[in-house]
Amino acid sequence: MSAASSELVGPLSSNRTETFVLPNRTNPTLTLVTRNPSATTYLLRPDGWRVRRPALPRVLQVGARLSWAVLVGCGVPAGPDDAGTVEPHVVETPDAYVPPRPSAPFRSVTAGYTYCATTTNDELWCWSGSDAPQRFAAATAEVDCARAGCCALSVEGAVSCWGGTGLISEDLSSAARPTLLSIPPAIAVRVGGHHACALLSTTEMMCWGANFAGQLGHGPTEHRPGGFSPERVPSLRATTIGLGYLSTYALQTDGTVLGWGSNLAGELGVPAPLETTSPVPTSDLEGAAISVDGSDETSASGSLFACAVLADGRVSCWGSNHSGELGGGSPDDVGPVIVGGLSNVVQVSVGYQTAVARLAGGEVYQWGSFNGGSSTPALVGAVDAAVDVAAGDGTACAVTVEGHVVCWGRNPGDYGPSP
Repeated sequence: MSAASSELVGPLSSNRTETFVLPNRTNPTLTLVTRNPSATTYLLRPDGWRVRRPALPRVLQVGARLSWAVLVGCGVPAGPDDAGTVEPHVVETPDAYVPPRPSAPFRSVTAGYTYCATTTNDELWCWSGSDAPQRFAAATAEVDCARAGCCALSVEGAVSCWGGTGLISEDLSSAARPTLLSIPPAIAVRVGGHHACALLSTTEMMCWGANFAGQLGHGPTEHRPGGFSPERVPSLRATTIGLGYLSTYALQTDGTVLGWGSNLAGELGVPAPLETTSPVPTSDLEGAAISVDGSDETSASGSLFACAVLADGRVSCWGSNHSGELGGGSPDDVGPVIVGGLSNVVQVSVGYQTAVARLAGGEVYQWGSFNGGSSTPALVGAVDAAVDVAAGDGTACAVTVEGHVVCWGRNPGDYGPSP
């Protein structure tokens, strides 16, 4: 879909109506358009019923003059009187603003307090809320955002971080600017609740930030001046890494998951201790793991948990289960629990009280708070061919096979760019 696929049928005023044709739809859809993207907006369905700011997947397409935010129907009711699929919703930016445009399709996305996505030609675009996406100058291989901020890995293996305090600086003004870290070439970078880690090309790990629960894997368990200086995790090698709120995970060559830091809710996959700076293996995974991810958010009701994709295509989760985060078991279970009904999984992303999985065929499933607190995975119908997924604080995103970014959840103002 592009701006050229819409036909103006009304005058340019504070509001106007467009005929909007979507791919794979036989009938055009009438939508209500507002020229103020911050104003309350409504969906106008063909039957005339309006829905106020429905919280369903959005696709934002950036054109030469307009920034299109399109709600894609997924068969989920948007209101108490709506029993069917919600139709698209278009938001127009002011005429004076010319939004930037990515030059290539997107390949990956991350969802935190800030949202970022990389394109197939290594562009990095980031946005927050309804703000327009902004491009970062450096060619970027990957990026990760969480509660602590964001870190990007350049194509040369350099790591830069920004956002939040305590990750790279206690000064918010300086933390807002990307800071290049002095570390050897890296092949991956991950951000947690209060810390970040990089996997080096030597398979060693370096971590920095707060160390309240020993999540850095070295030094005293406290937040100390200079904690943002990266240090190696002693005597550890890894094939991939994952971070939680106050926990850190490293995958070994034999598929074992090692974890350290906070274990308040069993998020390390062992009954004790409550915290440790020494890596401990997660028990009872029922198979070798190929990836691992932890929740970087928490609250009084929990959400301290982690999940791993196993080599046989299943998903195992452990930790807090108050909102069905583990994909099975009772609220008192800490796992590990095999997520029910899923197979052929190639990626899992863990967010606040929820998890999102991508299957080999591109299907996306979610469970936990996004699914009404149910531990039964539910198909996200609006995303039928994803190449990447990311779960965040109440919002999840996916990159479609066409290179679009689609986001959904409880924050309808958060949506992403698409070329």
